[in-house]
Amino acid sequence: MLGIICDSVVDLPVELAERDDVYVVPVMVVLGEKSFREGVEISRAEIADYLENNFARTSLPSPGDVLEAFETMYSRGYDELLVVNLSSGLSGTHNLFKTTGEQFASTHESVA
Repeated sequence: MLGIICDSVVDLPVELAERDDVYVVPVMVVLGEKSFREGVEISRAEIADYLENNFARTSLPSPGDVLEAFETMYSRGYDELLVVNLSSGLSGTHNLFKTTGEQFASTHESVA
């Protein structure tokens, strides 16, 4: 069974993620000196408010959040996982997902 994992940069509406059982991994949003997990520790509205007068940066999702995505989807019965995330040319996010996925697959024989 095919499961889908994406990062929050994909900007998938919550309703669609819930309806289609898509696991959304939050990227880190850096506002000033503080980092927040997008959609978990800070809302899109709060980010938009901050952006009215400031500049924000993004950073890779936490490796633990990425691993949790693989583990959760596997525990839900998905043995094939499709990951949709930011281009490798724009971010290290793709490489983080790829490396984590390869490590996960190596310890779970039935995952493709």
